[in-house]
Amino acid sequence: MRFRLFLAAAVFAAASPAVGQTQAVSENVRASLIAETASIAPGGTVTIALRQEIREGWHTYWQNPGDSGAATRIEWRLPPGAAAGPLQFPAPEAIPYGPLVNYGFKNEAIILADITLPADLAPGSLARIEAEAEWLVCEEICIPEYGSFVLELPVAAQSPLPDAASAALFARARAAMPVESPFAAEARIADGEVTIRLAVPGLRAETIKALRFFPFADRLIDHAAPQRLRYAADSVTLTTALAKPAPAPDTPVE
Repeated sequence: MRFRLFLAAAVFAAASPAVGQTQAVSENVRASLIAETASIAPGGTVTIALRQEIREGWHTYWQNPGDSGAATRIEWRLPPGAAAGPLQFPAPEAIPYGPLVNYGFKNEAIILADITLPADLAPGSLARIEAEAEWLVCEEICIPEYGSFVLELPVAAQSPLPDAASAALFARARAAMPVESPFAAEARIADGEVTIRLAVPGLRAETIKALRFFPFADRLIDHAAPQRLRYAADSVTLTTALAKPAPAPDTPVE
């Protein structure tokens, strides 16, 4: 069975304002589109951040929203020949709501995307990056929100340096991203459950602060089901209930 595991660590710090950002502001979310560099070289790639500053008590959603909700989406309008990579979401938290469990973000979410510009851009021109974003923000009720953003980056002949004004924000965003696990892992779907075993040399149960499985697939597990942990020498096993109807035994577990 194909299996990928990601680990996540959250780092919180004050954000620095970014040069050239555009904003869409509601009562619940202040959304900003921010470029990591203040310029772009022909054929170069620039990382763009959609930052959501979220009203206290409200939340937006991860790429798999869980039992309800909707992930943030961005539609790009780019110069001819440019291409946008997939959205890169930070690690989520589980947000219980009655019998449901959703996956999302409170306080702040910074979603990244890499934009590669064509090699024939003329130095001295402007590369115009437009984005139409939509997200769902929820508390007791859910409100769909939208934002239109425009960034115009000067095209420079030399490779641009990171924008010092936004460096702390991008460092915080990358620190919150899942990373490939260093631990050997295996997963099995059987008898209405998924079981994930991690081989962790030198593991001691008391050293684990928190362990939870967040599935990329939205119909893999019962999001509200307990996730049971079992420790053994040099390993930990997590078992939880599958969604209904249950996925096929060869379904990828990611």
